[in-house]
Amino acid sequence: MVEDNNSQDLDLLSKKLETAKARQADEEPEKVNNSAMGIAMKIGLEFAVAIAVVTYLGYLMDQWLDIAPAGLIVGVLLGFAAGLRNVMRVAKEMQETANAEDE
Repeated sequence: MVEDNNSQDLDLLSKKLETAKARQADEEPEKVNNSAMGIAMKIGLEFAVAIAVVTYLGYLMDQWLDIAPAGLIVGVLLGFAAGLRNVMRVAKEMQETANAEDE
């Protein structure tokens, strides 16, 4: 009689544990799996957007101050520098993440 109660308690406990594990697995956020292609596209897009935005600002400065093409040239150079800075920042973050995973 005592063994029946113990086995029923163990069965009930194992069912509760399985239910809790299943619920926890459903609630855990999925880990982001960054593929090499995705990372390359992110870096390229950040680089291109930085150049485009700052070049457009240089073009607007040309129109406003009537100094064409000086603003456009400065915009391209500053956009390139900003894009390069973004690429270096992303590369540094990736390196730090890789080093943290290795440890």
